[in-house]
Amino acid sequence: MKKQSKSIRPGGNPKGARAGGAQGRTLATRPPLVRIQQIHAALAERKYPNAITLAERLEVDPKTIRRDMEVMRDQLNYPIEYDESKRGFYYARPVSDMPLMKATEGELMALLVARQALQSYEGTPYAHVLETAFKKLTSMLGDEVCFSAEDFTDAVSFRSEGIGILDPALYAAASKAVLERRDVAFDYAKPGCDAERRHAQPYHLTWMNRESYLIAHDLDRGALRMFKLARMAGLAVTGHTFARDPAFTPEKYFGNSFALFPGEEGAKLKDVQIRFTQYGAQLAKERTWHKTQKLRELPGGEMEMELRVANLDEIKRWVLKFCGEARALEPPELVKAIRADLRRMARAHGGQG
Repeated sequence: MKKQSKSIRPGGNPKGARAGGAQGRTLATRPPLVRIQQIHAALAERKYPNAITLAERLEVDPKTIRRDMEVMRDQLNYPIEYDESKRGFYYARPVSDMPLMKATEGELMALLVARQALQSYEGTPYAHVLETAFKKLTSMLGDEVCFSAEDFTDAVSFRSEGIGILDPALYAAASKAVLERRDVAFDYAKPGCDAERRHAQPYHLTWMNRESYLIAHDLDRGALRMFKLARMAGLAVTGHTFARDPAFTPEKYFGNSFALFPGEEGAKLKDVQIRFTQYGAQLAKERTWHKTQKLRELPGGEMEMELRVANLDEIKRWVLKFCGEARALEPPELVKAIRADLRRMARAHGGQG
């Protein structure tokens, strides 16, 4: 008998053996752990299978069997050896049952929560990829704990206000342009404006509130701009490549934003002060809204929040969502902008502006 030293025999087939029926036809696929379990069972029977016979049984290519056996030997430390006389593999010593990845009840619960969370990505280009990845992970679980996933879906769910409309083909083209660093041209229509042809160097794609945005260097304006993909059309990827500014990082770009919009390039940070009623304070304290926020409790349950951001538009919209339970105190331009929006809203609803 001769122990295999560095790699499973090329082809998994002893010299002179004939290739079997698994070659030259369309092959099915199985989860890797399922194949490894079946290879383990065959080796444990001591019937000296080789890569060809296993490939025929599992309906995969012999190369796949060789890779699986190398994983078993080199990473899982299974004593796989090759018998020249029998032209097959075997275990050099007794081996217990093939271990599965075990999960506690809490871990399985967390996986089911993650499965439910995938619902929030339905309609996006990530949906299929995330679903496939989840199935691969759960296929490796053993039977340490089990309960009905159907019952769990009745207990936990994830909701969203809406899904951003997105053309998967456009997103795929934009992603490729970002990865390959190729110039793009597209028609872009801001709300209330006609579409305009834009030329840009795409730096980064980001998702916010189930909508996708492209951060790119606008070649016509000579500055970084953010484009919502739902407002883009006629995307064309040119053959011209570019070198991205080495100073750009997503963390730096979004670092001074309240949520998504960082403000004009070079804009100074603004000190913002918001006062909340008792009811508004209870709502505001349920989340951490910004890394710079400082909270100060006031008599009667009211609260003040201070933070520093570069763009006031997102703060304005956020304050308005509290419907009078939050009041902007500083800076003056924020107070003025909120008052202007409130007058416009009053007029839209038949009130006096």
